[in-house]
Amino acid sequence: MKRMAANLTLSVVAFVSCLVLTEMFFRFNARQGWISPKEAEIAPLNTNFPKEERLPKTVLQDVQRRYADFQRPNEDIADKLSHFPNNKQTSTPIWAADLARRFEQFPDIREIHNRMINLTHNRVIYNAYYGMDHRGRRRLPHQEISKYKPNMIFVGCSFTFGTGVNDAYTMPTFMKHRYPEYNVYNLGIPAGGLNDSLDDIVHKKRLEDINDQGGVVIYSFIYDHLERTFCSLNCYREERRSWALRKSDYDFDKEGKLVNLGRHDTSNPYKAFFYSILAKSAFLDFIGFEKSKKFGVEDEKKFVRLLLELKKFYENQGYDFYFYPVGGARELTETLTQELRQHGVKLKIYDTSSIHEWKERGVIAGDGHLNELGNYLLAAQIHQMLLAFPPKTSTVQSSK
Repeated sequence: MKRMAANLTLSVVAFVSCLVLTEMFFRFNARQGWISPKEAEIAPLNTNFPKEERLPKTVLQDVQRRYADFQRPNEDIADKLSHFPNNKQTSTPIWAADLARRFEQFPDIREIHNRMINLTHNRVIYNAYYGMDHRGRRRLPHQEISKYKPNMIFVGCSFTFGTGVNDAYTMPTFMKHRYPEYNVYNLGIPAGGLNDSLDDIVHKKRLEDINDQGGVVIYSFIYDHLERTFCSLNCYREERRSWALRKSDYDFDKEGKLVNLGRHDTSNPYKAFFYSILAKSAFLDFIGFEKSKKFGVEDEKKFVRLLLELKKFYENQGYDFYFYPVGGARELTETLTQELRQHGVKLKIYDTSSIHEWKERGVIAGDGHLNELGNYLLAAQIHQMLLAFPPKTSTVQSSK
């Protein structure tokens, strides 16, 4: 019996020692770069893609006419910087969920300079100025708000906000050109998730001065919104924890009522403790463990259930609610698509192969956000969705 206990102790010690030595090796490797880390493999979220509709030829013709001379990104630089380990953003942090509160505290802030550089190659990736209003919303150039017009509200993350481009080249600005009969509001938050949009309807700080004419709300979706909303191990890694863990953790109580459990780093102390330890592992980081996470069916159903709370709020205010996947079918799983359609969420999934070459030109090299061309293309796709499901408040069917 003693011999068995001794052997067991020896095995445990040997196992723990191997773990410690392995972790030490990969910590040194992270500094010295002896072995290149495994890149996170981003598998298709959905192998049974939902049926896509082809974009009308007029979209391609319009882009060809408007952006014929638009230069393709420097592919060599884009390849070198594709994972941007040495990119540094030089700006006031603007991805916090409390944008409105911050702008109440510092009302004189009306413009943010956001400059992204790559330290290794000493290259400016983007250099943009963001005009902001007193509610922490991104401004649209030359827009005069009318209390008599209906509203077009865009919610989402950096693809809605327009990270990396000046005010004149964001997707909401291009939509304003197409729909001058609306007041257009950009409620995008860089690194935002669905929980940030829920914060807006719970606290209402960024909605208080919007008139009661109703209109249109468009939620721009990428799959990473699930990560930001539910926070798996990825949120606890160094590159995310400073902003992701500050986000609200929303759930439903026994009566099915939406509740805010607090910040992700405090709502579940046991999960936070366990994940905080795992997130520091150099070995798990090296093998790309959970760096590209596909959430389970129940999480995806819960995400749609939370989205329906957003939809219900805006529809009660007289808005038509729309959902648009920025990356098309590749952003959606079969579960998400079925749940959204089953609950009557207006969405379109377009086959963008006809404009594929233009979409490649529409990305900021070394970053991944959309440039002027990319935002124009996104606006064109959302415009087609609105033509397919005309809002009750629209009086002009623009073909621009």
